[in-house]
Amino acid sequence: MREYGKNHKKGPSDIKIGHSLLPILQETTTFTNRKSEGQKTKMGRKKFSQKEYDVIRKLLGSKMRANRAQQKMVRHTLRTVFEFNISDFNIQGQAFGPADLDECLRRGRIHVLDDATIEAMKLRHAEKKLHDEAVQQAEAIADGEAVDWQKVLEEWNEYYKNNPQEAER
Repeated sequence: MREYGKNHKKGPSDIKIGHSLLPILQETTTFTNRKSEGQKTKMGRKKFSQKEYDVIRKLLGSKMRANRAQQKMVRHTLRTVFEFNISDFNIQGQAFGPADLDECLRRGRIHVLDDATIEAMKLRHAEKKLHDEAVQQAEAIADGEAVDWQKVLEEWNEYYKNNPQEAER
């Protein structure tokens, strides 16, 4: 096991899972679900590809056999890599394992779709996220809460283009 400093945050590659799952985790598009000031936590996804569903199911199985620290890592991976929040599907305080995931699928609370549909969904999600961030940045610049770093960089580059002797110092 690797040694970590006090403030090291482990990622998906630090979790002890079957070697067959690591390539799938590494190639899966990651999403973050961070809370900003005044923003509510959003509900996670409920539509997955068959490959994602299988990995989630295996991770839930490993969570059931893991100690507390490993369980936290599995839950973190489920939230960040798959946007799968156990709390969206279970009763608080009760364990949630592979059988519960299968039951959610059977009841229609979770849907398994084809890979192309899931990739299109992820693309739309990423585009919307970029758009929302751009709007938020533009509002912050307009309100004077932030500096337009792209404009500053252009001014910086223009200055050194016109004053090459300054760049050599």
